[in-house]
Amino acid sequence: METDVPNSFLKELNDNRIERQKMRKNEKQMMYAKAKHDVDKAKQDAASLANIKTIFDKITKKTATNALNEIDEIFIFKSKYNEMIETKQINKATFVTPMHPENSIEFDIFMACYVFDLSDDQRRAVINKYGEVKAINLLSLWQKNLLKMSKEEIHDYFESTTVKGIESDIVRLIFNDAIGAHVEWMHS
Repeated sequence: METDVPNSFLKELNDNRIERQKMRKNEKQMMYAKAKHDVDKAKQDAASLANIKTIFDKITKKTATNALNEIDEIFIFKSKYNEMIETKQINKATFVTPMHPENSIEFDIFMACYVFDLSDDQRRAVINKYGEVKAINLLSLWQKNLLKMSKEEIHDYFESTTVKGIESDIVRLIFNDAIGAHVEWMHS
């Protein structure tokens, strides 16, 4: 089996062999020691790099998870709401819930779209930030004071509404509370 090795490569190998033959014994030992040291250092660097990468991955994964839990979705909503008012895309919502829904249609559309676009994690983050007990109390006040629901109607609401639907209602109420919009019923 014949291999085609370029003559320049063979010449370089031969030159290196001749140079090593001319070296003194202690020079060869130093060259081998340096080469071994370089290999050992490269292995240590590779191990250190792998260790650093592992630590980095753990930290960034944990940070990303914690960051999602710590994001203040209520603040983000308030900022978006204020931006919509400043750019005149919607009017500022009133404290009192309008008797005629057409008086707040722009706000209601904005709110419905905003809440609809939230992920499950974002809705839960809003509820957690507000406080679960406080959020359930808010939902209860809304059902009793504004909607005037009976116990049977409240029972039917929970039987017929999905978890996402209930969470969305709660989040909408939390956002309304955060901006003081349509929440007069909280004080009845």
